[in-house]
This record gives sequence, structure tokens and C-alpha cells, in this order.
Amino acid sequence: MTLALRGPLVAVTAAALTFTASGVAHAAPAAKASADVAVELSADPPVVGTSYGTTVTATVRNQGDRPARDLKLKITMPSGFELFGTSSSSALPCTPAGQVVTCTGTTDLAAHATEYPITLSLEATAPPGTDADFDASVTTTSRESDTSNNTATQTVQIVGVGTVQGNVWNDLNGDGQREPGEPPLNDITSIQVINPDDGDGSGVSNIFDGYYSFWDVRATRNIVRVTLNGAGPWTFTTPNVGDDATDSDISDVSQTGSVITGDSAEFNVTAGGVVTIDVGLVAKPQ
Repeated sequence: MTLALRGPLVAVTAAALTFTASGVAHAAPAAKASADVAVELSADPPVVGTSYGTTVTATVRNQGDRPARDLKLKITMPSGFELFGTSSSSALPCTPAGQVVTCTGTTDLAAHATEYPITLSLEATAPPGTDADFDASVTTTSRESDTSNNTATQTVQIVGVGTVQGNVWNDLNGDGQREPGEPPLNDITSIQVINPDDGDGSGVSNIFDGYYSFWDVRATRNIVRVTLNGAGPWTFTTPNVGDDATDSDISDVSQTGSVITGDSAEFNVTAGGVVTIDVGLVAKPQ
């Protein structure tokens, strides 16, 4: 079938053609540019013990092709958290009121731009076993191409705490076992309890006369990480060679000129429980 086009020919680019009943071709109007604001929430760390601190961060982006006017961000905090501070920018200043933090834009958010993150500093006060949801929503008075990404939720889990402790000693005969007469050592650069899922360290430690103790360790998967001065006199003894009550639990994982690092195997801390991870050191060969 051939359609007769009436009138002068018109060149049309980047638009579809539609035809009237009389066969006249018209260009379809181009789609109008729109804003597209989106919000994301994150927590660091997302798993905490009671009385632990955490931060919740909201990031606002404009993924659209035109500026977003009159931005408004609301973050609703669950009960069981105390707000200690808010970090924001002059372009999106924030005001807390009760369980809600409201941030109002003072300038347009340009197309394909990201606003300075809003960070809440908090302390958990809810009991262990609580899963607490933080909610955020962002709006603009500009036309949006997509509003499905205008809200976000971040869950923070509150868990119980336990203790991680152990002995640090000079394994004089290098057999990997702590025996009578082998002296305690304090000569380590650092010792940490680390959650391998989020990389966050937890607990408070005292080390005295070769004995360390971390209390308030989150009831999660953990490792003990020990670092030694690479230029110092010590390295790790052979681990896991006998009675778990007296052997060393730290394996050498890396060595550089300045640092020797050793890790334990992963272990679970339970609420109110105690885990013992011992650290045996031997003198470097001369």
C-alpha cells in the first residue's frame, strides 16, 4: 500500500512519525527531560552490641537529565538508638526532631550529581535480639522519571556481647605449647578482634603480664589478628599442635619488612560467653 503525503516534505530526525487519517505525517514530540532523585542508606557497622556506636549514612543522587529543585530528605530512626550528631552540607542542612531527621535543600541538585552524604552518629540502646530499621525518603518538586527509588531502608542488628581473652608467651622450645617456665610477653604491636564480614574491630582490651582480654565483643563470627614489628626479635610459633588449652592459635599470614601479621581461625562469640585465643611467639633465628 502506498500513502500519499500532502504538502511539502519535512525532514524529521530523532522522532517517530505518526499519520493522520488523511495520510499527513507528523513527528511525535520528543520526551521531556526529567529529574530522578534516589536515596541509598548504609550502616557502619550494621551489627552492634548494646551501648555500641554506629553510623547510618544517606546518599542522595539525581540520576535524571535535569536539575532537581527543592530537595527534601527525611530519615526516620527506630526507637532504641540515641542520636549524638549529624554530618551534612550547607546544600542539604539537617534538623533532628524526635525520631526524624529532616534535611532541606538550599540549592538545586544538578543532573547526574550526588549530594554530600548525610551521616548520623548513633549509640544503640535497644536490647540484644533487636532488628531495627532506619527508613529514608527523598522528594523534589521537579518532574521525575522514576519515583520507585525515592525510599530506602537499612537494618541494624543488635546482638549480645562476650569476651575474647588469651595468653601471649615466649615459646622457648618452639614446640607450640605453653609450658611451665615459659615467660609471658607484652612485646606485640597490636592485637585486635575483627569481624571478617564487615572488617570492624570490637571490644576493649587490656594486656598485662602476657594476658589480654577483650570484653564487649559482638556475638558474631570473629578472628583475632596480631601484628608484630617486622624488625623486632619475634615471630609466631607453630600453631594448633596439641592441647587447645595450651597451644598457640595464631598462624602467620603475611610478612613485610616492617610488619608480621598473624590470624586465628574464625570462631563464634556467644552472648555472655568466653573464647580463649593464645599467642605463642618464638625468637627469630639469628
